[in-house]
Amino acid sequence: MIIHLKLFPHQRNERNMPLPLPKTKFSELLEELSRLAQRGASLSSLTLQRFKREAQSIMKVDAAEGYLLLGILAGFEGRIEDMHHFHELAIQLSPGESNFYRNYAASLFNFRFLREAVSWAKKAYERFSDPRVKRDALDTMIKACDLLGNEEEFLRLCEEYETLTGEVHPNLKLGINENETNKVVAILSGNLNSEGAREEFAEVGKDLLSKVDHLFDDARE
Repeated sequence: MIIHLKLFPHQRNERNMPLPLPKTKFSELLEELSRLAQRGASLSSLTLQRFKREAQSIMKVDAAEGYLLLGILAGFEGRIEDMHHFHELAIQLSPGESNFYRNYAASLFNFRFLREAVSWAKKAYERFSDPRVKRDALDTMIKACDLLGNEEEFLRLCEEYETLTGEVHPNLKLGINENETNKVVAILSGNLNSEGAREEFAEVGKDLLSKVDHLFDDARE
């Protein structure tokens, strides 16, 4: 299954405002784009034109919000240079708003620029004190590191996530990640007659069983 991140349809200055926030045209468009991004959907030319007209209209009121929308739409179109350009313009125009950092990281993740997604999520994590922003940034970094197979950083970030939220991150809770599954398949597909292969399979199997036991313990709690 291909994983896509949601976008963040929060209103400007959300760190100073109580939730829930009143909906705006900007937040409504972001919510719609978020649903499409999470499904990995492609946009028809008519739908793209509609979103672009809306983005241009919003830009007359708030340029940063308009550029954010154009950056997301450029990603849908595969215009990667424009995606970077518009997202970074939005951040330059409004560097104190976490929304623009998080959505840039989400766009990068969704179009599989995973290392860059980690970099921008890290900037959001380090720049903003709001626990919600830090949680979202850690979530992006954890999912990206999991896909990159960076186990050491994945585990370190999961520990930070648990310290911040008091919860185990879903990717760690699942436990049996793609790399481990592929490793088991590779071992099972190979020759288990050799002593080394049997030992490796036993070690991987022990680790997987431990994680499954952990999931059952969580369920009983």
